[in-house]
Amino acid sequence: MPGVSTTEALMKLFDVIIHFDQRVLDSIEKFCHKTQRAIGWTNFTWLKLAWGLLGFTTGIIPMFFKDSLGISFAEQLWFMGIFTISLGTLGSWMAAAMEETSKESLAKGLANPLKEVFAAVTICRVFFIVLALTGGPAIYLMGLTSLIITYLMQCNPLSPCDSKLKQWFQSLFLTPIPLRSGE
Repeated sequence: MPGVSTTEALMKLFDVIIHFDQRVLDSIEKFCHKTQRAIGWTNFTWLKLAWGLLGFTTGIIPMFFKDSLGISFAEQLWFMGIFTISLGTLGSWMAAAMEETSKESLAKGLANPLKEVFAAVTICRVFFIVLALTGGPAIYLMGLTSLIITYLMQCNPLSPCDSKLKQWFQSLFLTPIPLRSGE
């Protein structure tokens, strides 16, 4: 663009990225709120699943290099299992700690503390998008999963309440059955 410095162009681009990033975060947060009301899964439940998926995709990567690495199918399955279990477990521990911190903040009337580190997370997301676009299928899936993890970490959960599914089950099984008279 004539008359526009590189710095100004980069600042406009960064403003567009931040605006887009905020819209995606709002959409994911709405989705998490709907699922929390419907089935009781918070964004931290989705986060635990995403960590397991990241472990699985990390474990898949050796399959694409099996010829150069000289590993057998059994070793590939072993890698997938180890990465899935280790990253899934680590992610579950981290998500549980984040959930506890978020609940404490929510009880005090504050937002999720991870929402405050917005600019740094946005830069990480740009890196994950570039990673996803420039890599092969496994790298794409790994970058996309990492991107989703960063969004899920920043969502505000709703206050704890019974989900519609739980209420429905309770109405089915906890409602007393009336007895006929004379029995």
